[in-house]
Amino acid sequence: MNRAFLLSALLLSATPSRAADAPGATSPAIQQYYQAALEFYTAGDYRRAIMKWNEILKEDPNQRTADTMILEARRQIVILTRKKRRETFEMIRTGFYQKALLALEVLLDQDPGDPQITSLRSRLDKVIKITPAIPVSDKASRMALRGLEGYLAMTEDAQLAYNGLRYAVELKPKDADFRALLEMLLVEHPSLTNDAVTPGMTFLEYKHFVALHHIYDAKYHLAVGVLNEILALEPADLTALKRLGSAYYSLGHMDKAEDAWTKALKLAPDDRGLKSFLAKVKNKK
Repeated sequence: MNRAFLLSALLLSATPSRAADAPGATSPAIQQYYQAALEFYTAGDYRRAIMKWNEILKEDPNQRTADTMILEARRQIVILTRKKRRETFEMIRTGFYQKALLALEVLLDQDPGDPQITSLRSRLDKVIKITPAIPVSDKASRMALRGLEGYLAMTEDAQLAYNGLRYAVELKPKDADFRALLEMLLVEHPSLTNDAVTPGMTFLEYKHFVALHHIYDAKYHLAVGVLNEILALEPADLTALKRLGSAYYSLGHMDKAEDAWTKALKLAPDDRGLKSFLAKVKNKK
């Protein structure tokens, strides 16, 4: 966003005829804040620019220009901190949560009021109270890491978190940390308990059972969702890939059906059924 655009935006925000920004738009204090914010923004000091725009919103919560410019400044911060963000989420992906928190503090210093970073920090704090790191030693730990990757995403994926941690507990029921992490998640998202595994089934058996019944009931969108839950944890699940292709085919999503069946064929190159399905989908395109 260039300086000319900013000046135009600020001039508009100070126009009394804009009902959304009146009556505080013409106050000297707000005009001074806008001027200071503009100077900080054009100097690349986005942190202090955001602070000034927040001062404007304290004076007049209806200042839409200030809201817009805060979002723009945060977009610029994301661009500048892209490398640090990648490093932070790589630490999370590999289970180094204490180190990730230190890296996150650097990001938070750029914009202490960023709601996404603040929320992520809160969730990361809760994980660290249980375990500062999870070493990758077996399948159970990999599933726990995958689940926490969902929990500690910039936009939390509670279902992935629940599936991964639940699977980890199933694989290693005596691990106190895995159980504590799952319990922590359920305190925050109690509705996840509605997705309880049927007694006598393993986690994957249950998910396959649910997906298959959705397909039988022609609820293909629901089947796609459940099958993708399985594949988020087990990308090489041949049955899930086959059924995902069938569900997409039934929905008329030929490209996605072809993609799923192609992945399945790589796992089972001699599967004649898959070859037939792929030939059929190519004829439909």
